[in-house]
Amino acid sequence: MGLVLDKSKGLVLGSELVANGTFATDSGWTKDAGWTITGGTAVATSATNGTSVYQPSTAQTNKWYEVRFTISGFTGGAAYFTFYDGGTSPDVTSNGTYVFKVLKTGVFAFHGLAARGTCSFSVDNISIK
Repeated sequence: MGLVLDKSKGLVLGSELVANGTFATDSGWTKDAGWTITGGTAVATSATNGTSVYQPSTAQTNKWYEVRFTISGFTGGAAYFTFYDGGTSPDVTSNGTYVFKVLKTGVFAFHGLAARGTCSFSVDNISIK
């Protein structure tokens, strides 16, 4: 006996978990040293390993989430999405729009985008569903 799932409506995602994902204002985000929010983007200027822009998260432990973000102006190092205590995207090393499925494995209540190594880049349109 097999299980057949109705995919007529496609993958149904939950509600948006990111506040101000377009960085329209400098609010709703905590910025580590080397980060600013300006011109509708979060900008990492010579960001060093582990510095990030982040906000409180209502994501649930042991659930999968679709994470989207756009990187531009990238130079060196890597950028990645993180749930901080468990659950990260693969490293991103070039400009583009990225979509990842990320499993939140820990209970710490923050999510954001972080730098690996020393790099500069801008991030926009971050979404978690």
